[in-house]
Amino acid sequence: MEVAQVPINECLKEVCEGGCTNTLSIADGPTLVNANGSSLVGVTTVVMAQCGCDIDDGSSPLRCTPESCLHGGVCVYNDDSKTTR
Repeated sequence: MEVAQVPINECLKEVCEGGCTNTLSIADGPTLVNANGSSLVGVTTVVMAQCGCDIDDGSSPLRCTPESCLHGGVCVYNDDSKTTR
């Protein structure tokens, strides 16, 4: 059995001023698929679009990348923060 990875980008559906970021949420319960004697159990996840810039958690040097802000947002950083305009 081969499982192909499917790109998910909820920001393609959103109209955000100042950029858009995809956020992955993981539910507490599993997902079960039961079909004719075969069963699959997986992690229940939801990808949601959030307007704004993906802010760095501080564990790496601040820098803007093409993925920092989408939909025309411009990433701007100074010594201690990264924001979208």
